[in-house]
Parts: sequence; structure tokens; C-alpha cells
Amino acid sequence: MRVAWDARVLVNGDLRGMGTYAYHVLEALHRRRTDLDLLLFHDEGTRELPLDGIRAKQIGPSRGYRWQLWERIGLPLRAYTNGCHVLHSPANTTPPHCPIPRIVTLHDAMPFLEWNTDTDRLPYFQYTQRQAILRADAIATVSLHSKQDICQVLGVPESKVFVIPNGASPDITRPDPLTVPNILMTLGVKQPFILGLGAIARRKNTIGILRAFAEFSKRSRDISLVLTGIGPALRSTLEAEMTRLSLSTKQVQLLGFVKTRELAALYAGCSAFLFLSLYEGFGIPIVDAMQCGAPVICSNRTSCPEVAGDAALMVDPESPGEVAEAIVEVLSRNSADREQWRRRGESRAAAFSWEFTAEQTAKLYDAVV
Repeated sequence: MRVAWDARVLVNGDLRGMGTYAYHVLEALHRRRTDLDLLLFHDEGTRELPLDGIRAKQIGPSRGYRWQLWERIGLPLRAYTNGCHVLHSPANTTPPHCPIPRIVTLHDAMPFLEWNTDTDRLPYFQYTQRQAILRADAIATVSLHSKQDICQVLGVPESKVFVIPNGASPDITRPDPLTVPNILMTLGVKQPFILGLGAIARRKNTIGILRAFAEFSKRSRDISLVLTGIGPALRSTLEAEMTRLSLSTKQVQLLGFVKTRELAALYAGCSAFLFLSLYEGFGIPIVDAMQCGAPVICSNRTSCPEVAGDAALMVDPESPGEVAEAIVEVLSRNSADREQWRRRGESRAAAFSWEFTAEQTAKLYDAVV
């Protein structure tokens, strides 16, 4: 079977979010399903395709070429003329019309939710993509919560939506405990600390992490907060909020984007990991933190409880007092309880693998073709 992929998320910028999803699924498909001929189509990108052994074709023109036209005409035409049996669009969009069967991965319904002001509101996307998704032969999504949202918001029949969860990051694993202090030292991080991930999107609730920590710091000043992934625009916003909350730079450390091994050390070395997102299609950091041994305090919203299972402490992400109480509870547990919790988290994370994601994706190809 020859499978066409829209590979733009693999070449346009850093591999984050949907690009990471595409990379891991393709890599696992290439290893596990040798009967599949994977053919990737992309426009002009800023990086080389990171996958060996998979054919890739740049189709264009390269410059001055609207991505809408590339997707509407160029992609389906090339997939058809190259003898592909199915087209997989992995990043929330798909051609409105296609001469071969097609599958779209719609990670969540966020692009179509009215409250989500971080979403591009161009009429092309809001109208054309609604119609394109409805015409797709199958929709893959990453959680039961996302499926429910997609069916409700877009009016897609449940029978067309297939839940195929993401995997944990294979390169973020629990490091050797002896290496963690040295890695933290290079980052200028001192233990004990609470860890959070920063993001500019309001649904990620980075400000909420600060407010929860400010509430906790009224009870204890012996532990700091470390936030990573802080770019220049977000840094200025967080620094203003820190001033308002009377939090000093000794209490809160803002790090930029860190390397994979550094992130693993932060997960492994923290006293608790706060994931207070207001909306998630899946939430890969939850399982990444668990497989590194971090005690997870997790949002009780959307897909987060579905992913975390019984291996995290659930809280209302918009209640600083409730989050502060959860931090106190985590820190008060004895070493035996904490070790049992870590093992439960590692077991939960092991349930999510890209091999399983690829296996289920290939079964969907078989069914659609």
C-alpha cells in the first residue's frame, strides 16, 4: 500500500506539537509496517526532513505560493498521480476534495471553539476546513475527550472518528540519578523546586501556575518554582505578574527552551510537576513527566484526567488555593509513598507508546483502503 503524507509540519520550523506527532508516527510506521510505501509531500521548508528511508518530494512553486492552493490542488493531485492509495493529513487540515481516500488527524476541536482566541480565524480555515473534515473518509484523534468535542462541535458522526492516543516521548526518559545534580547545576537550578512548563497560549495557564505558587509560598518559602520554555514575549508578561504577586527572582526561575536531557533532569529532580492546562487534546508532558519519575499535579479539565489516570493528583487549574493544598500534600508524603507514586506514574506512562499509535494508524489505513 502506498500512503501519501502531508509533511509540511516536518519541514517548517522546529519539531514541536504536531510535527513531533508526525515524526514519531512515521518513524514507527517505517519500522513496523515494511509493507507500507510512505511518500511524503512538502512545500519549501526551513529544515531537512529528519527521516531516513522514507521518500520525500517537494512540490511547489517554492515561493509566493499560498498554502491554501498547495493543499487544495497540489497535494491531492500529486498523491493521485503518484499512485497513492490513501492520503494522511496529520495536522488538523486536509484538502476539501481528493480523488483518493483520505484520513485527517484532528488533534482536538480547539481551532473551531469560539473562546479560543489563539486560533487563526481566517474564513478559509473556519469554513473550508469544516467542510473538508466532514468529507474525509476517517478522522483520527488523540483522546476520547477530543472525539466528543469533534463530534459535538463539527457534527461529525461518531462512526467516522477513531481514538488513537499519542505516545510518551521516547527520548525523555528517567536519567541516571547520579547525573541529575550536575545537569541541574549547569542550568543554575537548586533543589528543592516545583516545575512547570511555560507557553504563551492562554489555555496553557502559565499565569495560573504563578498564582498557585504565590499562594503556596505563603505557607512555605523553602522551595522555588522553575518555569521552562519561556520566550521573550512571555517573559515580560510573567515578570509583570511576579511583581504584582510579590514573587522574587529567588523564588521563581524563568528558563528558556532547554535540551531534551535537561528537561528529563528537571522532571526527575523536581519535587512536583504542575500541569494546569485549561484545555488539552492529549497532554504529552503529563506522561513525559511520569516516565521520568516526577510526582504530577494535574488539571482536572478536558483530556487531562483521561491521560493521567490514577497516577496524578487532580486539581481545579483555576483555583490557586486548591493547587497550593495539593503541593503541600505532595511534599508531606513520606519517601515510601512518593516512591510508590513514582512507580505508578512510570507504569501509566508505559501504556502510551508510538509503536501502538503507529499500529492503530496502519489498521486505519487498511480499513479505509
